[in-house]
Amino acid sequence: AFLEDWCFPRGAATDDALLTAWRDAPRETRPTVIMCWNDIAAYDLLASCHRLGIRVPDDLAITGFDGDPNPASFWRRLTTVRAPWSDVARVAVKLLAAQMEGDEVSNQTVLPVELIA
Repeated sequence: AFLEDWCFPRGAATDDALLTAWRDAPRETRPTVIMCWNDIAAYDLLASCHRLGIRVPDDLAITGFDGDPNPASFWRRLTTVRAPWSDVARVAVKLLAAQMEGDEVSNQTVLPVELIA
C-alpha cells in the first residue's frame, strides 16, 4: 500500500507536504528509497530533503534515472541509472515504423543500462 501512499506524480514538482508527511510517519511505514523518474527530479527532491532536515542517504536514499551530469551549482552527487538514449530513440522509431506497416511488435523492449554511483 505504501507505493500508492508515497508516489509523486510523474513530472510533478517536489511536494514539501508529502515529504513532511513522510518525515512524520512511523519509520516502519515509510519507504527508505525513492527512485525518481529523472535526475532533475532527484536533485529537486534532494534539495527539499535538505531544506526539511531529512538526511540523505541516512533517512532516505534517492536515485535518479537518465544519467544527466551533476548540476555545477549542486553540492551533492546522486546515484543515477544511465540509459543509452540514442539507442532508445532508434529502437522506438523502428518499432513505430513496423507498427505503422501493420507488423505486430512486442510491448516490451529491454536495453542495457549503466548504474552511475
